[in-house]
Amino acid sequence: MTTTAMALPRGHINNLPQELLDHVIGVNIDHFDSIRSSSLVCHTWRNASLRHLFGQAHFIKRADFERWIKIASAIPQVLPLVRKASYASWEAVNCTVDGVHTPHIYLPPDIALPTMPCVTTFEWRLLRDLIRPPENVVPEEMPCFNEATEQFFKVFPGVRELIIEDVMCEVDARKMLNHFRHLRSLIWTGCTKDTLPDAEHVAFTGDLSHLERLELSEAPRRLDWLVEDMISRGPPPLESVILNESRIPFSPSSFTTLLRNAADTLQELKFGPPNTEEGQEYLVAFRRDFGTFTLPALRSLAIFCIGADGSDDDKPHFSWTGSLMRDFPVSPSLKTILISLVSYDTQGPIRTFQNTYYDWAAFSKDVHQRLPSLETFSLKIMQEVFFSDEDQAETERLVRDGMPELSPILKFIWVDDYPHEADDGPEGPQV
Repeated sequence: MTTTAMALPRGHINNLPQELLDHVIGVNIDHFDSIRSSSLVCHTWRNASLRHLFGQAHFIKRADFERWIKIASAIPQVLPLVRKASYASWEAVNCTVDGVHTPHIYLPPDIALPTMPCVTTFEWRLLRDLIRPPENVVPEEMPCFNEATEQFFKVFPGVRELIIEDVMCEVDARKMLNHFRHLRSLIWTGCTKDTLPDAEHVAFTGDLSHLERLELSEAPRRLDWLVEDMISRGPPPLESVILNESRIPFSPSSFTTLLRNAADTLQELKFGPPNTEEGQEYLVAFRRDFGTFTLPALRSLAIFCIGADGSDDDKPHFSWTGSLMRDFPVSPSLKTILISLVSYDTQGPIRTFQNTYYDWAAFSKDVHQRLPSLETFSLKIMQEVFFSDEDQAETERLVRDGMPELSPILKFIWVDDYPHEADDGPEGPQV
C-alpha cells in the first residue's frame, strides 16, 4: 500500500508580515554578523535589516567620523534610519600641569558629517577617569567647546532625549542646549564647574518649553540658570523631576519656582534634603511659597538619601523632612511616598525609630493629615552592613508602633548594598 504525501502550499519568504519580520531580525540585534547576513536574503529582508544595522551611530574615534562619511556617500538612504547617536571619546591628548602629564578630554574633530534628521536620543558621555582631567588640572587647561563641537551638534536637529555625562562650564552647557530645541528629556550627570571670570557670555537662545523629564546627578553647584532657561519661553510640561543628590542643586527660590511652573503637570518628584547649613534657608522658602500653589497631578514623592544610624548628625535631616511634610503643597492625587535611608550600623535603624530619638508619632499624624490621599508610605533601607532577620523585624515593629496613622499603608524595602566576601556561605555573612 502506498501513501501519497499531501501537497503543502508553498509560501514565499517575502510574504512574512512586516511585524513578524521585524521581530525575527530584532532577536539578533546584538549579533551584528547575523543581521548583516539577513540583509542579504532578499530586498524585503534587506530593508528590515538596515533599520537594525544603522539604527545607532557611535562616535568614539576619528575613524568613526570618517566611516559615516563613507556610509552617507555609498548608501545615503540609511541616514534617516539612525535613531540614536553617542559621543564617548576614547582618544585623549596629554597636557602637562606642574610637570605632571594628565589625560585631556578630546572633543569631536573638524569633520563635517551629513545630517541625521531622525536621531531622537543623543548621548554625550565624557565623565570617565581616563578622559576627564583630575582636580589638579586648572580650569584654563580644560578645553571648551569649539566650532567643530557645535558643528557636530548640528548633525542631530531632531533630538528629543539628551543624556549628558560630563562636567562643563555654564557657557558650554548653554551652547549645547541652544542646539537641541525639541527636548522632551534632559538627563545630566556631572553638571557644571565654575565659569572663568573672563569667559564669553552666551545667551540662551534654545527652547526647553517642551521638557517633560529632568534628571540631575552629581551637581556640585547650584543650577539656578537652568531654571531660568527652562521657563524663559513659558512653563514646560514637566512630568518628572529627579534630583539624584545629597543636596538640592537649586537655591530655595529657584527650586520653588521650578515646582510652581511645573505644578499643573508634575507627576513624579524625587530629591534629597539639603545639608544642615542650608536646611533652614529652604524651610523658610517652603513656608513662604508652598501655600501659593498646588500640585494636582503629583502621584509620587521620594526623599533620599537620609542616614539612619541614630546619630546626632542624621537627626536634622529627619526634622527637615518632617517640616517639609507639614508645609508641602496640597497634592490631592499623591498616592505614594518613599523615604530612602542608608545605614552603616546594624543597630542604626533600631535607634533611629525610637520615639526618644525623634517624634515619629507627630510625623505620622502630620503626614496623614496633610496628605490624606496616600495609599503607600514606603521606607527603603539601604544596608551597607549585614542585617539579621531579627534586626529587620525589630525595626519594622518600632516603625509600625511609632507611626500608627501610617501603619496600614507602610511598606518596607530592604536593599542589600554591602560587599559580600568570596567565602560567604549561601546564608550570607556569618555574624
